[in-house]
Amino acid sequence: MDREARCSPATAQNSPQQLHLMIGFSETKDLIPCINTTQAFRTLGVYISPSGCQNQVEILRTAAQDYHDQLRSSTLTISEAYMSYFLYLCPKLTYPLPCCTLTPVQCHRIQAPAFAALLPKLHFSRHSPHAVLFAGPKYGGLSCPDLYIDQGYGQLTLFIGHLKLADDIGQLILSFLSHLQLYPQY
Repeated sequence: MDREARCSPATAQNSPQQLHLMIGFSETKDLIPCINTTQAFRTLGVYISPSGCQNQVEILRTAAQDYHDQLRSSTLTISEAYMSYFLYLCPKLTYPLPCCTLTPVQCHRIQAPAFAALLPKLHFSRHSPHAVLFAGPKYGGLSCPDLYIDQGYGQLTLFIGHLKLADDIGQLILSFLSHLQLYPQY
């Protein structure tokens, strides 16, 4: 067996072992599924694979596309369509964002189907500039949340929360920051 074969992680196909675990005080053992390191698995609403690959963009885009299909065929009024976006789709899209590292282009790609259905319902052009969509009512905008901004806000909230709690993750963050400060900046 060569070095690459020994060092690469086992796949679900070449790993015949099965893992059975008991849940709580139950005597029955449940089979834990074996997945590949590049395959994402849902954990508390976030799909992250052991190798670090994220397919969260496709999952969130599918949710936005489903919303698009439902809204296009609905008979909602202007206010109902507006509220459906904020009360139904926004929580679904923003929940996993603090655990993701999405680019602005990916975030806009996720929101595109939702806006394609929402804007005609609100009697706006589908080609309205993003400044109108994301600006507040003070500036004549719709106050739609930008996923990229919400992602950064969620990440900062988790970052500061762990530092204030001084839990294990907070200690790891402090350790990482102290090591990072040792590197010279160019």
